[in-house]
Amino acid sequence: MKAQLDELVAAYKKAHKVELADEIEKKCSGDLKALLLAKLGKGQEKKKQQKPAEKPRQSQERSSQGKT
Repeated sequence: MKAQLDELVAAYKKAHKVELADEIEKKCSGDLKALLLAKLGKGQEKKKQQKPAEKPRQSQERSSQGKT
């Protein structure tokens, strides 16, 4: 099974000139994305590269500034 998956990944890269895992990362989301990346052995690597959480929005800051 692993050998077949490796062949598929190599064939995808040869045909499309991009990594299959990168395409999955861009075009899938949620559980499907997690499942496919885990099958490729890329789930944990991609998770570590995610951006940190966003800062609170200005509208939240403004509402707390008016209260003193």
